[in-house]
Formats: sequence, structure tokens, C-alpha cells
Amino acid sequence: MKVQIGDRDLQEVSDDDLWDLVLDKGKRAPIRANRLAGELKVFMKWCAGRAGKQTGITLKISPATSLDAYYFPQKPRARFLSHDELTWLLKALAHEERIRQRAVLLILLTGCRKEEVLSAPTAEIERDVWTIPAARTKNSQCHRIPLAPWTLSLTQTNQTWLIASDRKDGPRRDGWCKVLTRIEQRMGAYAGREVPHFTLHDLRRTMRSNTKRLKIDFETAEAMLNHKKKGLEEVYDGYDLFEEKREGFAKWESFLVQLAVKGGLNEALSIPDEATVFFDGSRELQASLQLQLF
Repeated sequence: MKVQIGDRDLQEVSDDDLWDLVLDKGKRAPIRANRLAGELKVFMKWCAGRAGKQTGITLKISPATSLDAYYFPQKPRARFLSHDELTWLLKALAHEERIRQRAVLLILLTGCRKEEVLSAPTAEIERDVWTIPAARTKNSQCHRIPLAPWTLSLTQTNQTWLIASDRKDGPRRDGWCKVLTRIEQRMGAYAGREVPHFTLHDLRRTMRSNTKRLKIDFETAEAMLNHKKKGLEEVYDGYDLFEEKREGFAKWESFLVQLAVKGGLNEALSIPDEATVFFDGSRELQASLQLQLF
């Protein structure tokens, strides 16, 4: 089997060739260059291993052993949206195409990763529970998400895919950079200043950053993001805190609904009437959330 990278035979690719690719990418996008180095290491190791040999690849030694996935310095991302920014985001989304609006809101409301939402088949959703199988999660751990009213309404579609492409039979994965650029520009117009750049993944961090404020305990907040338990807890505790997650997601949705209602966005964001009622009618929760909003 003759495998090539570009017009080069895989067996002829050297350590220097791979470093040239990484360093060239690093001139424009250093963080992406680090990821490229990591991807090349995994790929070449697979090619030189038993799995590669079984497919007919004859590569005796991986040429990527010296690649460094942390060669270029990078700071961990810490961006999350403030309450004002969330309000501007919701207002900006009101002007987006409905399918784009649904995707961004689902990422925000569920705290799911971008690909978990964009690549989701609608068959994963049964009644008011979205079950993301282990094969589609980063940590290979099944994730059950109880859907509060607004979130549930955003999953309703007669398409095979939750966020379906309008050009082909499959999910809509393209065009999201342009969507975020438009959203940031609109947010800046509402804010009267430039809004710092954020990514779709930062919406996941935004949800997590608000859990303590909403009196959601640490274990439940981690479960809402499908973070793995650690140590002996991972080995012996198989409970997935499903009911606790239901309450946590309801609190988070209620908070965002209030922001939207205050901005007069009920109709523009298609918020169902039942979503404007607090999940347990708690006056204490109402007072707590109102203090945060005003």
C-alpha cells in the first residue's frame, strides 16, 4: 500500500519534514501548530503500530517522535461572557438565521462542546432527554442531558440532523467563524464598544462560571459538563446525578430566559411560555436571580 502526504511517500517523510510543517503553521497560528504536532504524532504512531500494519502500511519507525505538541507557548483560555455580554449576545442572536440561532443557543444552554451539538443526529433526543453516546464525547463517557422547556423547543426539528445542512445530507459544520464575527459586531453595536473575541467553546465556560452563583453544587456542575470523576470516585461511583442535573439546567435556563425577557426577546428567540415559569416556583430562587439581573 502506497500512502502519501502530499506528493511524498509516507515512508520517505522525515522528522525534519514534519517539523517544517509545524514551524510553518506556527508562523501564522501557533496554537494550531501545537495541535498539528500532536495530531501528526498520533497518526504516525498509528501507522508504525500494529493497527497500521494490519491495513497494509509498512512504516517501521514513526518519524514524529521528536515533535512537541507544546512547542509554541500558549496561555490557557479563560474567556467567559459577563451578564451584560450575555444580554448583548441574545439580542444579536435575534437577528440570525433560525438554524444558526438554535445551534448557538443549544451550546449556551447545555454547555455542550461545539461538535457535540453540530454533529448531533435528532435520534439522540427522546422526549425531554438528550443522550450523547460515548463515541461522540471527548472523554468517551455517555452524557444524558435533561432538557428544560426552552432547550427542548430548540431541539425540535423534522430533519435527520439536529443542525442540518441546507446543501447536503448531513450536519451544518461550515460558516461558524462568519456567524461569530457577525454576532460580535452586533454585540459591539449594542455595547457601544468593541466586544472582546470569544469562541463557541467559551459559551461552555460561561455556563460553568455561573453555576456557583446559581447555587449549583460542584459535583452537579461538573456532571452538567460531563467531566469525568477522578480517582476512586470514578471507579466506584456510577451515579450520573441525572435529577441533580435536571435542576441545574433548569436554573441556568431560567436565568437566561430572564435576560431574554428583560430585553423583550421572547418572540424573536421563540421562547415558549412554559420556559418563563421558574422550574419549582421558588420565591427564594426568584429573588436570587433578580438580584443578579438588576
